[in-house]
Amino acid sequence: MKNELIRRLILVLLIIFLTIFIDQISKYLVSHNMDLYSFKSIIPGVLNFRYITNYGFLLGIGSNLNDGRTFNGVVIITIFALFILLGYFIYLFFQKTTSNFLLVTFSILIGGAWGNFLDRLIKGKVVDFLEFVLPIKRIGRFYIGSTPIFNMADFFVTVGIIMLLIYYFIIEPKEHNRKKAEEIASERSQNEFSSNNDISQNMTEERLDLDKNENLNEDINENSNEINKTDCK
Repeated sequence: MKNELIRRLILVLLIIFLTIFIDQISKYLVSHNMDLYSFKSIIPGVLNFRYITNYGFLLGIGSNLNDGRTFNGVVIITIFALFILLGYFIYLFFQKTTSNFLLVTFSILIGGAWGNFLDRLIKGKVVDFLEFVLPIKRIGRFYIGSTPIFNMADFFVTVGIIMLLIYYFIIEPKEHNRKKAEEIASERSQNEFSSNNDISQNMTEERLDLDKNENLNEDINENSNEINKTDCK
């Protein structure tokens, strides 16, 4: 049990560290090699680097609100969300039945959330730079063209959410059905075993009864023979 917890802890800390490291190093490289609001086409028609700063939430939501109240609100909400996430994660960590897939999922979520939270605490803002070009340019009156500008922390959080949905809507139901099928099979096996034992016990009792009857008949025959011998004398 202790070795399993240590193995899980190493796995979790490694993923969280790598997630934060990738996020922070990518932001550092962009902010030190690009001018604010500058643009670079990395894969033409697919991926752009567009360096901006974000005072809002995930994927640039609320990024145009950069006053002190907005910043305080974002920090408070982030701290509250992180506490809930960490609390639930710690609970799952010590559950024997928690799968490695779920631990990896929450590790990615926590690493991504911490990546942006560190920026807000240290710099008061978040560096965003990733922009994917979409094949659909317009829906009705609305021009789309590309995704909201985001960073690696946003990417990890999004991946974590997708993995979470996959786990709770696909993996867990399958696992639940598998365990239920195993329980039903085990119950049937136990019932069959119990039934076979009952049959065997009944057969044994019947055999004992037959043996008793045979012994009784033998005693009767012996007594009868003795009586006949006596009468003959």
